[in-house]
Amino acid sequence: GRTYRFYRRPVLYPFGHGLSYTSFAYAMRCPTDVPFATAARDLQATRRTPHEAAVVASVTVHVRNTGARPSDHVVLLFVAAPGAGTDGAPAKTLAAFERVRVEVGLRETVELGLTSHHFSLASPESGRFAVRRGPWAVTVGDELCTITVK
Repeated sequence: GRTYRFYRRPVLYPFGHGLSYTSFAYAMRCPTDVPFATAARDLQATRRTPHEAAVVASVTVHVRNTGARPSDHVVLLFVAAPGAGTDGAPAKTLAAFERVRVEVGLRETVELGLTSHHFSLASPESGRFAVRRGPWAVTVGDELCTITVK
C-alpha cells in the first residue's frame, strides 16, 4: 500500500489541516526527560494491553483563539523518535489528540499524556517493540519541545 510515513518533500495539506473560520495559537510545556528504566518496565508490563499503560510524560498545551469567531479545535500532538525517518523509524507519529471549544480571545488548556508505547519503536531485526533512548521531538502546530529518554 501507499504511505506517507517516510515522505520528506513539502506537503500541501498536512494531516489535521482543515477549514476553520478562525485562527489559533499554541503554547506548550513538556517535561525534559523520561527515565528509560521506568518506560522500558512499563512497556513490557503492558505489551499486550497498551491501553492500560501508565502516563510517563504529560504535555500541557494552551490553545488561544486569535480569530474573530468561537470554534472547536482538535489539538494534535506528534512525536518523532531520535533518527526519525531512518532505520525504519517514521518521520513522525500522531501520539495524542483532544477536541476543545475555544471562545474568541480566550485560552483553554489541554493535558495530553504520553505512555511508554509512544517512546518505543519496532526493531528492524526482531520486530519487537523497545523503548528508544535519546531526544524525542514533540510538536503541536508550530510549537516544538524535546523529551529525552535517559
